[in-house]
Amino acid sequence: MSHKLGCLLIIGGFLATIGAAQEYLSADGIWTRPGTVILFARFNPCGGPYRPIQPLVSADGGKTWAASRPRMEGSEFEYILDTGAELWVAGEQIAEGPSSAPFLLLYRADSAEWTQFQIYDDAAELLGIALETETGKLLAWVRHIDMGTDNWTGPIYLHQSVDRGRKWNEVRKVRQVPRSRAGLRFFRTLPRRSGAWRISRAGSAVERQQADGKWQEAVRLPMPLQQRCSN
Repeated sequence: MSHKLGCLLIIGGFLATIGAAQEYLSADGIWTRPGTVILFARFNPCGGPYRPIQPLVSADGGKTWAASRPRMEGSEFEYILDTGAELWVAGEQIAEGPSSAPFLLLYRADSAEWTQFQIYDDAAELLGIALETETGKLLAWVRHIDMGTDNWTGPIYLHQSVDRGRKWNEVRKVRQVPRSRAGLRFFRTLPRRSGAWRISRAGSAVERQQADGKWQEAVRLPMPLQQRCSN
């Protein structure tokens, strides 16, 4: 074996290891609110082909965590918006491809539960979502995937909800998704750091920033809670 070939094999194995580590990360994102930390955690498959995702909530600085419904299999949380009064999370189904059925979750802090609304019930890609601050309307930019194409493309449609996400209507076809617009608050990509909390680079822990600026492990991942199959 040549030295060059050996190096390529080592690099390939290293990249495969990184890919496997990323594939099996224990959490996709984290968000903090006053007195609350929410971890969007992955669970064992528990008999299914996909690793379910479910929010875990801590109200005591990361000492204890409680599962908050829903636990969703074959799904991905992608966008988040915290207005203070409300916390919204948007995502889509990714099982078996292409992506489909983009949805919206509304968090109720008083019960630590989520209400789920469906934006569009078909093969689609959620490209962006925003809240109209003056009217309270929700706007979602959704690519309607044409299953007849080889690369799963399709036109982009603007969808709208005037009742806080409960019902959605297709408004019109658009050319692109705006990055910003006056009067709109756009959802941001679900982060791996929020305030003084973050998911470690390796994804093996939730860390908290101390007064001196240093990061300290608050809890190891995956938690025992993430090994359970029931809600």
